[in-house]
Amino acid sequence: MNPPASAAGSTGIACVACQHSNDPSAKFCAGCGHSLYESCIQCGKPVLLDQKFCGSCGADLNAAVQKHRAQLESWMAMAIDKTKQNDFKESLALLNRVANQTDVRYRDLADHAKKAIEKVEGISNTLQSDTQQRLQMAQQAFESRDYPQVVESLNKVSESLLTEEAQRILRVSRHHIEQVSTLRGELSERIEHKDWATAGHLLEQLLELVPGDPKYTKLAQQAAGKLIKSAGRRAARHDYSGALGKLDAVPEFCRNDEHAAELNRIRNIHWLASQFEPEPYATATLGRIAVRYSKDSPHDGRATQLVNDLAARLKKAPQDQRRASPSYLASPAAWVGGDVALFALPKSIDTQAVPDFRRRPGRFAVATGLALQGLGLARIDRALGMKKRLLGGLGGRGRTTCWGIDIGTSTIHAVLLRKEKSDERPVVVQTYFAELESPVCRVGNDQREPVIIKAAIEKMLETIDVGDTDVFSSFSSSQVVSRFLTLPPVKDKMVANLIEQETRQQIPIPIEDLDVVTYVGKLGDDESKGRPALIAAAKKHLVQIRMDLLKDSGLNVVGLQNESVALVNFAAFEFQDVFEEEIEPAGGVTKVPSIALVDAGASSTRLAFVSAEHCWYWTIDSGSEELTSVLARISQKTKEEAEKLKCNPAALPKPADMYDPVEQKLAALRGRLERIAGEGLGEHEHFQVQQTWCFGGACLAHAWIRRVMLAATS
Repeated sequence: MNPPASAAGSTGIACVACQHSNDPSAKFCAGCGHSLYESCIQCGKPVLLDQKFCGSCGADLNAAVQKHRAQLESWMAMAIDKTKQNDFKESLALLNRVANQTDVRYRDLADHAKKAIEKVEGISNTLQSDTQQRLQMAQQAFESRDYPQVVESLNKVSESLLTEEAQRILRVSRHHIEQVSTLRGELSERIEHKDWATAGHLLEQLLELVPGDPKYTKLAQQAAGKLIKSAGRRAARHDYSGALGKLDAVPEFCRNDEHAAELNRIRNIHWLASQFEPEPYATATLGRIAVRYSKDSPHDGRATQLVNDLAARLKKAPQDQRRASPSYLASPAAWVGGDVALFALPKSIDTQAVPDFRRRPGRFAVATGLALQGLGLARIDRALGMKKRLLGGLGGRGRTTCWGIDIGTSTIHAVLLRKEKSDERPVVVQTYFAELESPVCRVGNDQREPVIIKAAIEKMLETIDVGDTDVFSSFSSSQVVSRFLTLPPVKDKMVANLIEQETRQQIPIPIEDLDVVTYVGKLGDDESKGRPALIAAAKKHLVQIRMDLLKDSGLNVVGLQNESVALVNFAAFEFQDVFEEEIEPAGGVTKVPSIALVDAGASSTRLAFVSAEHCWYWTIDSGSEELTSVLARISQKTKEEAEKLKCNPAALPKPADMYDPVEQKLAALRGRLERIAGEGLGEHEHFQVQQTWCFGGACLAHAWIRRVMLAATS
């Protein structure tokens, strides 16, 4: 920077800092080293520090100095505000900007800023130390659940100095105090109104927030006493729901053995009392529940009335012989369509000589379907394992009797049918029933199935004389792949080729390795309509293994039939009266009257739809053995004992608690059946279910029909 021409005279340049006279060519003071010049703010030419106007451009240099001073003073004022806000970091940053000024013209402000820095640092250090102490006190108070102390400690700390953790515990503590305050107010109001049930719940919450508080502890004990007495009075008036409400309101820490015993007693009575209105049929199981109800609540007149009413109903046979039980209180409407009931006696077959059909409702349907096929009375006449010469059907073989033997996973059911004239009903000549040594589906029996079945058949043959009577036996649906088709309206001579083509396309196993059962509906007068068809195929070697097992056990069979197909054959023969009903068209789809069948066994549950020509079925791996396992675990009984408890929950010491897992299993089964039914009816829209019938021993479990099949459940 060259000095301006006006400064290059003979006189020296006085330093604005120390007044030392300097050579005109000097840039810095020889006395103190201070700069003698600065650049003009407008043109950038060098100007003296005490020069008022620029000699080159005329800029007002004094105004620029005053502007910069004002900026420094503003920073000082801002620093004071930041200090008041405890924002020491920002305050010190502003003060340092001023303190770092080296220009003598601003020395007073720089000196003031340096003194301010010392004060701010002192305040900051003191406050930081105090804040640290308060944060430690607050943390200790929080860990001790002394929330008022947390708030008191941290309220005096600037929010800017709070750590994230301190902010969290302050927020939690304030919320806790607010909760306690709100609950206190509500508690006072409830006590004033003598609402001890609500007061009990409020005290439970308060004692969770302020555990051990002597005031609330005493109040909770007083409330518990009043609630238990009130529950006893309500139970005496048979208001079991109200009594449970009072007992549930007793604060947790006040619940002693007396409370537990009373709660258990009333919960069981309430469960027993609630089992009747939702049930559509009067059963022996309900009768046993009513007896237990009357014993547990001897002064409840309703219990005695239920015992008498159920006894009277059970003595009367149902108006419809197909129904196993007389109607009771709830509607029997099924979610799948029509009314639902456990199947008892067929109308199309004479069962008068054999009472087992009535004693074991719903258990002989598959065996009957097998025997009907042996008599040539089945819709689907082909069977697995049959010799080629028999594939043309059995109606012309001249046989008048046939055994149908259903070997399930837990039982054997056998039916001997006789039919001598074409216009007479088949007659049940003999039946046989026995439980297997142990269900073959039970855990641990995986490798013992052949041994268990062989022993059961040998025992059966000691009781019944099969002789040379034809025998058809069941084959597990789980080992069969089924496909439901609609063939073009072709003539009979073209059906075989179409079925073979569909089998090759639909089933991913070489057809040479399959044993196939097929059914094709008749070609109707309206040749524009297709022909319903069924393909049910099993691996040949599995069929042969079963045939060999039966033969080794002493039982020679004509053929094996898929359990689902046997059930369809039974329904097709039994429900012809339903198929002849007329129904209104719906949604532009031609509907046909149909039957829904649910066969609930030990290891699986089958759902089937059957109409005059069509059928569809599906099997899911959920059966009564699951219920048995649950009850065995809950009751700590053997599975044999638990098997009986399914049909007699009144024998459980705590039915309200112990039967609940069973009902949860039933609800899960319902969900699976609803999903499967939705898929089946979606693919085959023509089914219009008029009636729903249940088969199998699992249906006898208490609440099975209600939980699994009723349109409305509770």
